[in-house]
Amino acid sequence: MKARTIGTIIFCTAMGVTGLRCSADRAPLSAPATKPAAKPTPEAGGHGSRTVHSRQKMFFADRDNRISLDRTSLAAPAGALHKKTMISLQITFTEPRSGVVNRIYDLGPHGLAFQKPVALILSFEGASLAGLDPSTLAIWYYDETLRKWVNMGGVIDAEGKRAIFVGRLPHFSRYAVAGSGFDCPEAGW
Repeated sequence: MKARTIGTIIFCTAMGVTGLRCSADRAPLSAPATKPAAKPTPEAGGHGSRTVHSRQKMFFADRDNRISLDRTSLAAPAGALHKKTMISLQITFTEPRSGVVNRIYDLGPHGLAFQKPVALILSFEGASLAGLDPSTLAIWYYDETLRKWVNMGGVIDAEGKRAIFVGRLPHFSRYAVAGSGFDCPEAGW
């Protein structure tokens, strides 16, 4: 078992991201249980119809915090923020696109950076992986300065349909799960 996987399990357990398991035969990580998602809202857009799920939660500087929506979650330890901050999580279901899972994960407020590592789990349950090689999937974020998507890596559990990143997020932005050749100049395709 790789040290990064062990570190991910230890950190996620400490952060309350429960339900993770790992074995010598590299069994997939199991998904944590979450509450039902907020009612989806249809959104008109230039790229076909979309369904948006969203949630907000106040994060406090002096305690552990977690926000979850549709098996997607962000967990931050006490001291990760300097002051209390309203955190938003939005999942936009988009038209299928080559090389990418059809979801955009938008974390806000944009530009927010944590002082300590956080655990980010992006669920793509229900998405088709047709035409995608699961071994090439990674978490990508949209760099608004460079105006392009940047590969962050992460641990992909293709069977459990989720991507896990533990570490310092560059900043809050838009995130996606995509293959190694993903290249799209648009933030919201």
